Amino acid sequence: MTEWPPHNGDNTPGPAATLCAAIRGDAHDAFYAAIKQIDNLNQNGGIFLRTAAQARNKLFMKELVSRGADIPYALDAISKEMAQIPRQRAYDEYDDDYIIRYKNKDDEKRYKNLSEISTTLQQFQKHYTEHLAAIEVVKNQLRILEEIQALKQEIADLRDGTPLSKGALPPPASMRKPPPPQ
Repeated sequence: MTEWPPHNGDNTPGPAATLCAAIRGDAHDAFYAAIKQIDNLNQNGGIFLRTAAQARNKLFMKELVSRGADIPYALDAISKEMAQIPRQRAYDEYDDDYIIRYKNKDDEKRYKNLSEISTTLQQFQKHYTEHLAAIEVVKNQLRILEEIQALKQEIADLRDGTPLSKGALPPPASMRKPPPPQ
């Protein structure tokens, strides 16, 4: 993975760097504080999901997905990055099989790391869609229902008027004392 996210101009980590560091360090408070500051969770090829997958932190992956991070987008970015790694397919007569050769060990290590991250994301996606997505849909539906009920109440208050407070009401204008003459 490329070194991302960049730091702020004053050499302090920005919100994206803070979120990545919180994911790597398994810092829950820092994670929840930093995720509120991020507008697009699919930045830079899904770096946040990829970082969570690399750390194998499924709680953070679930939080990221439920807040809008896209697993297929991250998987597509990983496959594009894997395709850019130079490699050769060669026939090995000793094993009677084809093998993949890389130009150097760093490329091989990077390819294997990306492959592990991709596998982790695919497994999480399968588990999420089978088990967690239904629960998240119900939670979202309940939240939307509460919002609709609150809006209906606001509309009813505006239409019918708000109820009067249960205090002493001022006397009608006809029963008030006239102001003293000046």
